[in-house]
Amino acid sequence: MADPSATPSHGHDDVLPIDAHRDRIIDHIDRHRVTVIQGETGCGKSSRIPSMILDAEVRRGRLPRMMVSQPRRIAARALTERLRTSRHGPVYGLRMGHGERSETPQTRIWFVTSGYLVQYMSHHPDAFAQHTHLIIDEVHERSVDSDLLCMLARRLLTQHEHLRLIVMSATIQSKLYCAYFRVPDDQTLFVGARRFPVEICHTGDIRRMKPPKGIQYKLSQLEDACTRSVTQMRLAVPASTAKIQYEIALWILERLAAAPDRRPDSAVLIFVSGMSDILELSESIERMSTVALTYKVLPIHSELPIETQFRVFESCGQGEFKVVIATNAAESSLTLPDVDTVICLGTHKQVERIGGSDQTQLVNTWVPKSGAIQRAGRTGRVRPGRCFRLYSSDLFESLPDYEVPEVRREPLDKLILRLRSMLDQPVLPLLNDLIEPPSCAAIDAAFASLHRMGMIQAASDDGNLTVSGRFVSRLGVDIRCGRLLADSFVLGVMAEAIVVVATFQLAHNPYRMAIPLLQTPEEYNDIVCSTMLSAHHHDQGMFSEPCALMQLYKSWLGSHSRDQWARTNCVASTRMRQLDTIVRHLTERVSKSLAIPVDAIQLDPNEPLQPGVLLFIRLLLTWTFHDQAIRAKRTKGPLTTPNSVMVDRDALAPADVRRAFRSVNTILNADLERIESATFTVSHCDVSRCRPAFTDKCMADLKIQFVIVLGTESDRTFWVICCKELWPAFNASIAKELSGAGNLKQLPSSHLTAQHITAELTIPTVRQHKEFRKHLKSAVTQPSMIITLQKSQAAHVVCTRCCPTETMSAHIFGAKSKWHRSQSTHVERITFNDVPTQGVPVVQDCTGLGPKILTSIMHGYRGEPALKITSVDDPNRVIEARATVCRTSWELCSDLSESGSSASANVPRHSLLEGLGILNLKRHPVFAVASGVMFFGSNQKSIRVEGVTVLPQGETWLHLALLLIGIDTKSWLGARVQQPARQAAMRLHDRLAPAMRGLDTTDADLPYDIFSFFNDSTDPMARDAVTDNPAEPIPQPTRPVVHVPTEFMGDQRGPEDTNDLDITDVSVLTRLRDMAKGKGCGHKSHKDGGNKLKYACLRCGARSTWKKCLIHMSTKSSCKAFIAAVIQDIEKELADANAPAPAPDVSSATEVYQCLACGRQAPSWDTCLEHIRGSAACFQAIVQLQFQEQDEWTVPLAARIGQECLRSSRDPSAFQCPGCAKLMPWDDLQDHIEYDPSCRNVCEESFDPDPSDWMSATLVVDGLRERCRI
Repeated sequence: MADPSATPSHGHDDVLPIDAHRDRIIDHIDRHRVTVIQGETGCGKSSRIPSMILDAEVRRGRLPRMMVSQPRRIAARALTERLRTSRHGPVYGLRMGHGERSETPQTRIWFVTSGYLVQYMSHHPDAFAQHTHLIIDEVHERSVDSDLLCMLARRLLTQHEHLRLIVMSATIQSKLYCAYFRVPDDQTLFVGARRFPVEICHTGDIRRMKPPKGIQYKLSQLEDACTRSVTQMRLAVPASTAKIQYEIALWILERLAAAPDRRPDSAVLIFVSGMSDILELSESIERMSTVALTYKVLPIHSELPIETQFRVFESCGQGEFKVVIATNAAESSLTLPDVDTVICLGTHKQVERIGGSDQTQLVNTWVPKSGAIQRAGRTGRVRPGRCFRLYSSDLFESLPDYEVPEVRREPLDKLILRLRSMLDQPVLPLLNDLIEPPSCAAIDAAFASLHRMGMIQAASDDGNLTVSGRFVSRLGVDIRCGRLLADSFVLGVMAEAIVVVATFQLAHNPYRMAIPLLQTPEEYNDIVCSTMLSAHHHDQGMFSEPCALMQLYKSWLGSHSRDQWARTNCVASTRMRQLDTIVRHLTERVSKSLAIPVDAIQLDPNEPLQPGVLLFIRLLLTWTFHDQAIRAKRTKGPLTTPNSVMVDRDALAPADVRRAFRSVNTILNADLERIESATFTVSHCDVSRCRPAFTDKCMADLKIQFVIVLGTESDRTFWVICCKELWPAFNASIAKELSGAGNLKQLPSSHLTAQHITAELTIPTVRQHKEFRKHLKSAVTQPSMIITLQKSQAAHVVCTRCCPTETMSAHIFGAKSKWHRSQSTHVERITFNDVPTQGVPVVQDCTGLGPKILTSIMHGYRGEPALKITSVDDPNRVIEARATVCRTSWELCSDLSESGSSASANVPRHSLLEGLGILNLKRHPVFAVASGVMFFGSNQKSIRVEGVTVLPQGETWLHLALLLIGIDTKSWLGARVQQPARQAAMRLHDRLAPAMRGLDTTDADLPYDIFSFFNDSTDPMARDAVTDNPAEPIPQPTRPVVHVPTEFMGDQRGPEDTNDLDITDVSVLTRLRDMAKGKGCGHKSHKDGGNKLKYACLRCGARSTWKKCLIHMSTKSSCKAFIAAVIQDIEKELADANAPAPAPDVSSATEVYQCLACGRQAPSWDTCLEHIRGSAACFQAIVQLQFQEQDEWTVPLAARIGQECLRSSRDPSAFQCPGCAKLMPWDDLQDHIEYDPSCRNVCEESFDPDPSDWMSATLVVDGLRERCRI
């Protein structure tokens, strides 16, 4: 880290303007309890006043003890580092949140952040009996912490009469603070003007600098925008204004760099609104660099690591021009000695409450006058300076003098609960005791919100804290996070929930930050690649940032060399240690609040994440942040394989690709592949010859892997022949591109062997047909032939990696066909190895890890996404390549959001979600919940989300999860959940709600029942991309392995003692529970008021709850052996029930059929159908197949009775209506039954399928027989 005091021009021994007022300041502090100081920026208040007090007290033989608050971490650290170089160096210390301290036994003066000091003053007020002075700096920043500091300081003055309070700022509202602390107005100390003058230039002054015509036009546009803001009295700044300001700022910067009198060490500070402005402006500035002059751009932003921000104190080298781009994080208490010029855009991002809701939005507004003065004060510190304000002087005069306090802009629920916790008394008097109290409407809305979340018993100040509210108030975290921890106690996953909540408290992600502004393209690419690889390893297909960070933390805890582990996983060790500190502090608070041992809620790094724990964490996140749910809107991207991406032609070389992914190339094996293709226009086509022409020999001669025939716009038929190996990936790609069109339906083929699969599909709309036809021209990369049929016996043929001979051309379209070669092109793609996911993905993802990493790299830059690599031949040249990648866009779920908005959602940068491509969104929508949501702009059309957790695909899971907390989503999710499942969910809600309100864990069966409910009620996720090849068995859905619930329910024995019965199957455990329930007669005991269902040990008959009964049966030595034998009998019985019968002999059969599930062969269709009906596993697999192919299996009523109609007809080419006995073709019969009420009633009464005989009514007609035939 650079030393901020390395430049002697701002050393502690320099004479500052405030030094002339030393005696007056010390005399006033000695004679008055409260001192209000106002001095211009740069006069030396922050650094000199603590030193003055120290020197005065030392001369009197006393050692003072004081705390000095700063609103921002960078200011507190910078002041500490600078003053430690003075003669009293060891006296100065630093304290900040999350346990960050830097102090020695000699420390007497602590620089602290405002948030830390609020917590310290509220929880340790008696500690100030040892302190002599308290200094609150930069009080003009009206944050909640700043106002709380003033309120708590006023209370401390009444408790400790010796304490002296000093409040100061360059732009302090002196009358307001004097009145608040009961200080006469005439006692405000005005100390020190600026050390050096600062010239202020507005747009009119910039116009007199004779800029070029283009800049003059921009200045006119900017002045018009400023005039509109003045006349409309509007503080919100439109985005177009910022674009104009960028161009003017760049011109000023270029003029300053070219000035002949520019000092070599001179720097420019540009104030912007947010990180997006920093990135966009920095890229524009870097493009201005030349061989003679390089612009060194450095950022200051609260989201950046403190080490990165401290680089602004470094001096620039030879041939460099230093440019610092900052938000209001650098507005006060920060001295950059080499800054001679400030360019102020006059805007900042401000958090505001949306109406009366709890949600907030980030609005770009004009700064108040106090902020503009503070920004101008960042120059003129060591020599004269200049400030360019990119707005008019009239706008400056119309700006408000001071910023609106946060307590009047943001929701108050967190503040109210915080005050209740800190001071344990009614809140209204405390709020009214603030320097500027909030409005009554905001207070009422906060009480209503707290009551809705179960924190208080009534929606007013009279409502006492509930059990969960008291627990949450003691944790010192956000209310939602505290609510999550309280609910996790009921479900028995407190250890995991503590880590999840701790990740929400981190200011930055533990991974190293990839910032293209500060890093070379190679460094940036390496960080993104390593970060994404580590995230992929720890996510395990969960697609949940909180859960992945929990797994990352467990891996860090279990590592032997943590520094080596951090380098391997591209993690910042300091932030991991910070996370560990937060986890330990939270664990101690929870342990103290609930009076449970710390060991009972500590995370075991060696314990794998169990399915039940993952389910509960996902449920807790859904319950806590359901009003911040987002929905996958659509998936866009090219038709490619999951591990390849098309890139610009001739933009990259293979060596460039390998260098871009060098940090992970041993795993990804990224390479560049060139694909040649030829385009033909064919006339005089014999279309009838096209399909039969492609035999196995034809495919082998052409050396192609698949053929696509796309019909005209009138029929829109899509027909394909694909080799067996490529079928799963091809089917998934088609599902992605033709979302909502259904699955490709396999067809029998007499001219092809089992090595190829033939299928077809009808594209629903003409527009989709046109887009798909256009996309196919360049999207397919395997050796293939794509034929697009046109009118008048013409066709358009694209041959990729193949070229048909004249003989083959005649074979495909006939001897009269004429082939004309129109063009030859080539495309390039980056290919990657397939890196499988360790767990089962929660959604149908069509992108591999390699494309996800490429997507993350490209979208880290502002403007058009690109892959950037430094040229090997010319280090000053950066190669840029663009690619079209597959991405899923998201939007806010308006049905759950309080705002009712359907704003587009921006997922976190450099996360797995950024490159996620989800299939089948129309049939099976995907939802996710975010722990953090921030609206952008006053129109609320865009949001930024953080801490995203994707939910299992489909509406069912979300519907059931919300039913458990009493939210019925039937009105907008539909009625897809069956009535028995809804009733079971409501019964669980009746048990869960009181347990969550009172932190009651007496219902020990509740977690297991919820776990079993979700395993039994949620349908398996539709897998549209699975193979339809009859020769391959359908994958069986696997149930999670469940240990004996003594550990699952929160029993505190060691893991080695919790699975004594060795039960790994839910069905065995369920059967054992039913037997114990039957042994205990299943009635309720009168001794405990009839609240608990009783169970009995199967051997001795000891009666208790299910949890205690299971512990008894697994630990009692006399009963354990007997129960183990019972379990063996249960397992044998279940195995016998599912065991297949001996396979019949098919050697002499004329027709052989094969079960689609298990592959069992049968000599006749009746034998095969009997096997499918009799085997529970095969029957369920066929049901699962029906779910996966819902479009093909869901047929009208007439189709369900088609077989019976055929049997009743003598003519096999006609069908007989069951109602009126008329004979007609099948298509006419369907219409007849559909529109004839009397015949339809007969069909519904006679042929409505019986669930017990579901096979004969549905599967036979739908082609099961043909699919099973070998």
